[in-house]
Amino acid sequence: MINKTCLILLNHQLLPEQERELRTVFHVNNILYLPKELFDFWSNIVPDGELDFNFLNKTTKWIKEEGVKKDYVLVQGEFGASFYITDFCIKNDYTPIYATSERVYTEKQEMDGSVLRNHIFRHKKFRIYQPWREL
Repeated sequence: MINKTCLILLNHQLLPEQERELRTVFHVNNILYLPKELFDFWSNIVPDGELDFNFLNKTTKWIKEEGVKKDYVLVQGEFGASFYITDFCIKNDYTPIYATSERVYTEKQEMDGSVLRNHIFRHKKFRIYQPWREL
């Protein structure tokens, strides 16, 4: 059996159904989360100023050290950082993926005039990031 790894770049733990999909659909048998220092960075990228390429390059170094070519890398987070890591993965023969979700929104007017809003997110599936190509 081929050993497949998925390196996780998220700001939270996988949901049970996400882990199940990685194992059954993508045949992943090894799931690796970012080490604490990189996880803390990935989870708290500041919205002002420039991206911290020092930390992003520490993240690509971690991917190279822990993964092998064709391994999956689940990339979701701040858009610019996600693009940077996804671009690295595609150019270095890793397989970047992302999660899709169904969003259910309800809104209810309360007796006191306040509004109660509820957002429910349900995991649907993982998709492989695709580079642009002429159709």
